[in-house]
Amino acid sequence: TQVLDVLIVAGGVEVFRSCSAAVKNWLQELDRKGVQLGGICTGAYVLAAAGLLDNYACSIHWESKAVLQELFPLVQPNDNLFTVDRSRLTSAGGTAPLDMMINIIRSNFGPDLARAISEMFLLDRIRDEFDIQKVPLQNNLRIASKKLAEAISLMESNIEEPISLE
Repeated sequence: TQVLDVLIVAGGVEVFRSCSAAVKNWLQELDRKGVQLGGICTGAYVLAAAGLLDNYACSIHWESKAVLQELFPLVQPNDNLFTVDRSRLTSAGGTAPLDMMINIIRSNFGPDLARAISEMFLLDRIRDEFDIQKVPLQNNLRIASKKLAEAISLMESNIEEPISLE
């Protein structure tokens, strides 16, 4: 008898240290049994290390995307908050797992329940699979100058009402 329908691997800092052969074997066994597998934050790394994300699109926290691409070239990481690709569920860190779960609830139980849950979490909107992770400006542009990054961030946050140069 199968006990699990879905298993989500919760990642974290230095997840590779806890990604043992036993864990990878167990995940492979669950996959063979038809359990839907997912990873949140760096949990996608564990699935990739077990060979369970080969030829799948996936989401992972922006800080880990380059490492995932380098170590696992058959994995297709993107910049989305979350990705549902066939039997794989992956999401970036932070609040992205909540967005993923609300979208799964919407798909399975309808928009009314999803909206009610999002209101309980005080969300102003339900983000979907195609919303992109917000990468801090300094990381996105590789800006070394803290002052320049602060100036660009200030301009970005005032697009609707431009501020003076002073």
